[in-house]
Amino acid sequence: MLLLAVNLCLLVYYIAYGYQGYFHSDAAAKNLLAQEIYETGNYFPRDWNYVNADLMLVFGHLFILPLLPFFENGYALHAASGLVSTGLILLSTWLVSGVISRSPWTRLLFVVIVASGISEIVAENLFGQVSYGNVFFMTCFTVTFAWRFLTAQGHYRLVWGALLAVFMLLLFWANPQRAMASYALPLVVAIAVYTAVSLGRAHLHWNAQAKRGVVALALLVVGAALGIGLHYWVLAGVNNTPGAGAARWLPFDGMLRNLIGTLQGLLAVLGGIPLASRDVVTVQGMVEGLRLLAMCSLLVLAPVALARAFKSSNDGMRFLAAFTTASLALFLFLHVTTTIPDMSDPVTTARYLVPSVLLALLVVVMTVLDATSGMVYRVLGGAVLAVLATSAFSPSHPFSLAFAGRPQEPRQELVHLLQSNGLEYGYGTYWNAGVLTVLSGQRVRVRQVALEQGMPIPMRHLSSNRWYQPDAWRGETFLLLRDSEAKAVKWDLLAAYVGKPVKTLRFQDFGIYVFPRNLAGVLPSWSDDLSSPLSMRITESSFHQIGTFNAEDGRGTLVSEKGQSGYLHFGPYLKLKPGAYQATFDLEVGEGAPAAFGSVDISSRGSADTHASYPLSEMGRQRLTLKFTLDHYVNDLEVRVFSTGSGRIKLHGIEMRPAE
Repeated sequence: MLLLAVNLCLLVYYIAYGYQGYFHSDAAAKNLLAQEIYETGNYFPRDWNYVNADLMLVFGHLFILPLLPFFENGYALHAASGLVSTGLILLSTWLVSGVISRSPWTRLLFVVIVASGISEIVAENLFGQVSYGNVFFMTCFTVTFAWRFLTAQGHYRLVWGALLAVFMLLLFWANPQRAMASYALPLVVAIAVYTAVSLGRAHLHWNAQAKRGVVALALLVVGAALGIGLHYWVLAGVNNTPGAGAARWLPFDGMLRNLIGTLQGLLAVLGGIPLASRDVVTVQGMVEGLRLLAMCSLLVLAPVALARAFKSSNDGMRFLAAFTTASLALFLFLHVTTTIPDMSDPVTTARYLVPSVLLALLVVVMTVLDATSGMVYRVLGGAVLAVLATSAFSPSHPFSLAFAGRPQEPRQELVHLLQSNGLEYGYGTYWNAGVLTVLSGQRVRVRQVALEQGMPIPMRHLSSNRWYQPDAWRGETFLLLRDSEAKAVKWDLLAAYVGKPVKTLRFQDFGIYVFPRNLAGVLPSWSDDLSSPLSMRITESSFHQIGTFNAEDGRGTLVSEKGQSGYLHFGPYLKLKPGAYQATFDLEVGEGAPAAFGSVDISSRGSADTHASYPLSEMGRQRLTLKFTLDHYVNDLEVRVFSTGSGRIKLHGIEMRPAE
């Protein structure tokens, strides 16, 4: 009990204070989504951009929403949501351990191990960001409800069955792909094993237990079907971008690389990888060495424990072992053979394995404490469990930061600098955007952008399209970039649209470039419906194959001379929604062979689709308007001017807007 109390205290400290040093924009997404829901009054905001069809139905933002009318949406609300999620994680841990054991001490030991955080990866994904903490407690509740339905008597069975069906509905509503892999398939295997054992005991005659297994499968299917219907109904009204779900098979050599990376990831999840370059003959070095040995032993103990569980007379053990084995096998298979994990960072990508690994630990706990297990197994397993239960005291564990006092947060200094200069709205790359918005309590809103073709464009991954509309903010805005990022910007092209920065601030390796107006509405590729008409400025950075840039009266032109054949202008690869649009070309055609000067056109997919075109057959200054219609979302729309070389062509500019 004392160890549990200490672990809980360290866990609360980590969530409330220590995690601020690890806090990042992925973790900030729950605050940002909650704010979007609060401001729009829609639980599934139409302007929000979900990723990989993950609707985040039951997620950490759910615990932030009720607090928004009373508190600023800052890190404190993130911590409050984390504490509620932690309560659900520990409650579900206690409940699922009851599937295999009635001993409160066995169940308490598993709660102690989970509350220890185990490793930096587990602490981050279970309690900090709570991304896979959410998956874990939903898994535990689902397994518990299914088991209670299979074993309960009387009217309680109806309650557990209803809870199972409702949870299946919620899980499939949120994300059918994840629900199938994380919950449904392993649960089908577990129920099938339970039903098969029941039939075996009755000599292949139907009995009450086997019939319950069939009913449980039916409840699962009904809940899943309703959830899938709701999912696609909601998805039709929101935005979605593809993510890890768009998996591809790897070649064999890629599978071998992933196999090694998966082993590294498993050891990292268990906290068994020592800090590189740390001296071995020190207290910390020896502690990490012992932990490496313990976790390598656990990689052997876990499959042995699962195998023993299948032979156990404890039906709950067999049920949980079947679920866990199916889950581990599925995720390890996908981890090794597909593009789902990003093996450029095998430690971080091992987060997919966290829920399955934790359930496997529960089976290990039960088999180690089983009096029928061999002495060597129990002694070795007991030592491993002792190491796991005291993980929070490891020098490299983030929970141990509590012993060093509250950490400094330099990003708060950056927030203070922005506020002291009256800057409340701006744009930055992903990892420097949402995190600053939340750390400032929404007093400084930094919207995420990407740098493409030397220009900032909205990064719509886990963001709202409302953020990039001109009316989202009136007045000064800023562009927050690291020095390495600033080198990729075409500053002359940016200045052609918004002018030069009125001032530049410095913070460490950040440049803060302040502009007199909102960047939204005047930069290309910001409005994907052209509700803010786009005027394409001609600069030295404008895309062209032929011709030269000339500055005239403060505005630029592109000029191709007679004999030059090719594209005088192409790009800028706009993103546009389906709809009717028009592009107006301001150009001059000089003397040459009539009817053969060239053409203007609107195209996409690298010229595979031409949406409109018009020949240049007349001389003189002219404004040509092309109207075109898109019946699907286009990611790379080009507005082109082609010269045959028959005469001189001068391009002054291009304007785009919805069709009149």
